[in-house]
Amino acid sequence: MDANNAALDSKLDQLATTIEAKVATKIEELERKFQNAQNEVKKLKDDVDHSITHVEDVLKYDINCVWDYAVKK
Repeated sequence: MDANNAALDSKLDQLATTIEAKVATKIEELERKFQNAQNEVKKLKDDVDHSITHVEDVLKYDINCVWDYAVKK
């Protein structure tokens, strides 16, 4: 009976080790994917902010042109 328990304990330890390794690998993969997603979101946010700034600059320029035209006329 002790030999069977020892063999069973050994197999359970091996199984636990295998599961822990697979879980650790999966967590690392998910962390990598999450970091990549965060980086992509930051890049997209920066692109949107840049586009908004550009549109604001163009609108300010257009408003100034119209204002100058209206005042000079």
